[in-house]
Amino acid sequence: MTITEITVVQGIALQIGPKGEKGDPGPPGSIQSLDLMRGWTTLQYAVPTSLVYVPGGTTVWDTQANPNARLVVTSDNTTMGSPVNVVEGAYYALRIVQSSPPRTFSWHTNYHWPGGAAAAVPPSNTANAIDLFHFRGGVGNVLEFTGAQFNIKA
Repeated sequence: MTITEITVVQGIALQIGPKGEKGDPGPPGSIQSLDLMRGWTTLQYAVPTSLVYVPGGTTVWDTQANPNARLVVTSDNTTMGSPVNVVEGAYYALRIVQSSPPRTFSWHTNYHWPGGAAAAVPPSNTANAIDLFHFRGGVGNVLEFTGAQFNIKA
């Protein structure tokens, strides 16, 4: 038997039935088990990479080079500039590590927040806090906020 087209649903392959009078595929035919399990054989992840921090200036996030980014805020206040190379629908993470004392942190308008509020979710104002921000890529180098975890520590 030759299977030319299948749909896999939870490890079960549904074979398309015989062609109808007009050449259209018929309803699903017999159910066949796959000969082996399909899935990841290793853990899939993106290694965190550090952004270049600009003390007292604007830090730019190149999401293509750093989809899972780390920003260590060492001195002075900073602004997250407009993200670049954003892919619509992709997911991104930004880990912000505060120094002591904590620094003021602001966001460019291309970071979109719930309800359209500007810079609605600031990082923790706690010395040595580690905050993790999650975003989804939007159109035009926009990052849409999807969630955050604040003041996480080992």
